Amino acid sequence: MDTTTHYRFPNGDLAQVTVSDGITFDSPEGTEALTPEEYAPLLADAEARLLQHVEELEAMDRERGRTVYSALVSSGIPPEAARILSGYTPPAREG
Repeated sequence: MDTTTHYRFPNGDLAQVTVSDGITFDSPEGTEALTPEEYAPLLADAEARLLQHVEELEAMDRERGRTVYSALVSSGIPPEAARILSGYTPPAREG
């Protein structure tokens, strides 16, 4: 039977370790063992923060593409070439 243990590192990182019967595992130095009930909401919070960060990065990337596209078109680059170079596809009304 496998045994799963949950840990929190001093920097707040979370870890889950599953070992099979007969295998000895020493917890990493400085970690705090957590129950599954303690671990689950911490993991959910970390996943939500990660998702929010990814969404922020994607929004920044879209804005960068829009800015580059606009600059290219403003400098006389045809819209189709500007789309390819910037990686940005504007809504139909932008060109």
